[in-house]
Amino acid sequence: MRTFFAWKTIEHSFFEIEIFYLYGSPITAGEFHSWNSMHEALEIRVTITPQTTMPEMKDYIQPGEQTGIILRWTGDNKFSGCSTVVLFDFPNPSTIQCNIPRGSCSTHLSAECNLIVRSAPGEGLSMLVRPPGSIIAIIPILENVRIGRGSVFPLWEYDGDGSHLIQWDFSSNEDLETSLMSALTVTVDRTHPLINKAEYVINKAFVNLMIIQQFTRKAFNPGIFEQLIGKQKNDEIWTPDSLGASFNAILNRVCAYLNIESFQTLKDMYSEYPERIDQYIDTIYSPALKL
Repeated sequence: MRTFFAWKTIEHSFFEIEIFYLYGSPITAGEFHSWNSMHEALEIRVTITPQTTMPEMKDYIQPGEQTGIILRWTGDNKFSGCSTVVLFDFPNPSTIQCNIPRGSCSTHLSAECNLIVRSAPGEGLSMLVRPPGSIIAIIPILENVRIGRGSVFPLWEYDGDGSHLIQWDFSSNEDLETSLMSALTVTVDRTHPLINKAEYVINKAFVNLMIIQQFTRKAFNPGIFEQLIGKQKNDEIWTPDSLGASFNAILNRVCAYLNIESFQTLKDMYSEYPERIDQYIDTIYSPALKL
């Protein structure tokens, strides 16, 4: 459904935006895709600059009104929050920020800036045509982007004989369009010597890294790799959240890191030096997994 308003609104194309994502310890600016949503709070800092072609504000506000700007976010379509309202000093740039607590979202995140009306100092609310907070512009920041941090794969813990830290149960039919949750199960043995017996704590970041390394090696199995490279050659897209989409995303990250374009080139490297793939995965994913 399309949002509509009973008054004139400003198109978001009249604004330029500059976005910074800050997270980690110490908190620093970084790429959005490297944010670990389950373990790190995120600060979104946005600077909004009206373009010179933007109409005068007097065309959009009524007597007794001022303009303010607010930054709102929604995680997993159920958690939400917003910043405090900042005065919008047209035509000067305005900077606003909001904080998203860790664990607030694990699959999707949306964020937008809203230009709103406020009552001018000394103006009575009963004299205003519309209530304070009425939106006169929506400026998209993140439009329901898909994220995935925390446990990269579905993990279960069990009490085994301590001989293997990780046990895999892959779907045997190699249907890569199957959802990740249905296609594999990863179990972690709590009795393994690497587990902290005093506190019964599993270092999930370390376990996730080991799983990604083994998962990546699995992608080079002949039956699986043929499907992956076939889709790449035909420029086809995998079903979101499928086993194939997960394989494809990881191989693409490694290719980007090595500045190569073909999965076949990557496989040739793997065939000659398989241990290097583990090193590349370590370098790429360890910061996001918070090792």
